Amino acid sequence: MMPFVLKRPNGLVMRVAALVLGVAAGAIGSCSGFPETIDPALVFGPGDINELLDLHTDSHVDAGCSVEIIADNDRAFEAACELIRTAQDHINVETLYFGDDEGLDRDIAREFIALLAERVAAGVAVNVVVDAVAQGLFSKPALLDELEAAGVCLRRYAPPADKVLLDQVLYRTHKKILIVDGLRALAGGRNMGFHYFGHGQWRDTSVLLTGPAVATLQREFARDWQALGGEVGDEARWFPVLAATGPVNLRLIDHRPAEDDFDLNTAVFLAVRSATARIDIATPNLNPPGWLADELAAAVGRGVRVGILTNSEANGESPSVWAAYAFWFKPLSDAGVGIHFWDRPGCKLHAKTLVVDDRLAIVGSHNFNCRSVAWDAENAVVFTDPAEVAEVAAMLESDFADPDVWEVDSAWLDAELAERGEFWEFAHQFGWLFKSAEEGP
Repeated sequence: MMPFVLKRPNGLVMRVAALVLGVAAGAIGSCSGFPETIDPALVFGPGDINELLDLHTDSHVDAGCSVEIIADNDRAFEAACELIRTAQDHINVETLYFGDDEGLDRDIAREFIALLAERVAAGVAVNVVVDAVAQGLFSKPALLDELEAAGVCLRRYAPPADKVLLDQVLYRTHKKILIVDGLRALAGGRNMGFHYFGHGQWRDTSVLLTGPAVATLQREFARDWQALGGEVGDEARWFPVLAATGPVNLRLIDHRPAEDDFDLNTAVFLAVRSATARIDIATPNLNPPGWLADELAAAVGRGVRVGILTNSEANGESPSVWAAYAFWFKPLSDAGVGIHFWDRPGCKLHAKTLVVDDRLAIVGSHNFNCRSVAWDAENAVVFTDPAEVAEVAAMLESDFADPDVWEVDSAWLDAELAERGEFWEFAHQFGWLFKSAEEGP
């Protein structure tokens, strides 16, 4: 699950890399000793959230777009396949990994590989960025060999070469991007596999895009691609003239911690600190950095209702890793933050969503946790138009109201702390040492 500089990782290398990550992350499992990822002293007055984002991030609003916000896995799979099948010139993909779907109901990872191979055979250029170490830890490196054998141009993610060994281990890409012909794109939280696109599988969210925002996303991919030695070639083909396709104004924010670019952190900070009525967050792993926990508590102090939806222990990571996240239940609950558990049997929460008042909604790959904040390259779609903010808010409200969701109360928390509080504290400090291969990215 780490960007390590290697070309063809084998099982031994993967085990060594996993051990290195465990030891390295063990020292920072509590999110202490972080690189500086936000400026808490950032001063700003009241104003339009887009003006604040224009001023404090390297992002812009793309007007005239069309979007489809997709929570349903079947629809997301249909959209991704339609994009790939109809590609005429090129397909660009950036993903954490292609899943090991053998033995599951469908081998969706290999279905994607077969579709990409078909387009290569038809003369379409297919370019893929993948984190090879994540591929080795959570899936099968041989799937990358299958991509290359089909003629896919593959680049294995690595952070800048000037990073020291520890940084080489910690930094990785966590983006999930599919772009076709520079005209249409899919972004959000889904990697290429059954758990993300399979019927009745994990709860996730993607955004289907057309219009000028696709060029912004394409430039982001091109930057990643060229940094890994890939070639763009004819820019007119990668960047066709894009007319307006709809009424939506949105912005795409690129987050590159390995390059000291923390724009998504800044966007979250600005949104949370300026909240006046409500903040709702969905995240698979509740492991916030200190500044975000402080800002959420401060928002409650201003009278803002704050709710977090995250996985229950049954749907969470390995027991020790989930315990490391559980450390946060008490301080956040004491501050007045509502903690809600997604407890649907066999269905993990993997969506990464933020809604602030009726002014802003974020859908993307950013988990709002320590890894995403400090080390993972991420991407997010930011909505500020009322209709799209309301749509994301309604989707998130439906998740909070799901029959398999329940809110942590003081009785449950007191009982758990009495029984397991010391382990939670221990796991918070050292839990990453026990990080298992079953943890979902």
